[in-house]
Amino acid sequence: LNYEFTKSLTLKNVKFIKKLLNKLVKIYFLFSLSIISFVFFFGQQIYNYWINDAYNPSLLLIMLICLDINIIILGSTFKLVSKSINKFSSLVYFDLINTSLVILLFIVFSNFFENYYLIFILNIFASIFYFMFSFYIARVRINEIQLKNWILFYFWKFFENIFMKNFTTIWEIKYVSWQFINL
Repeated sequence: LNYEFTKSLTLKNVKFIKKLLNKLVKIYFLFSLSIISFVFFFGQQIYNYWINDAYNPSLLLIMLICLDINIIILGSTFKLVSKSINKFSSLVYFDLINTSLVILLFIVFSNFFENYYLIFILNIFASIFYFMFSFYIARVRINEIQLKNWILFYFWKFFENIFMKNFTTIWEIKYVSWQFINL
């Protein structure tokens, strides 16, 4: 996927990028729905087997974990756009601040509340912020490419209207440009 995004962004193929992102999001939601339904029916048995019945988790706890993972994966899908052009430092900094804030809030709130669900709820809110920010950055990157395409298109049209009408052949253009360079 990273190769496809890099190739499309290099070729400035915005339509393909949008189409690929739409397909990825559709596949993601289908996969996410199947995972959540599987976890809803079999999650407690798998979790109990995994930890040898040391802790009896509730279905709400397991669903909060799955929801958090799904939101992070969706945010990481939109992060691929920035990673493919090597401009993802803003996402990394945002994720660092977001995670640090969640840890700090958990430390503060854990003194008042003795509820482990709080950390998962805070993580879900942090994941939602991460998803929204990565979606925003992906849209900004795609719009930058789209804007560059339009600028190049109109620059070429301007160049074509100004210079190409005055010359009859390409050889005249090369001759005049050669004279201009050798001034």
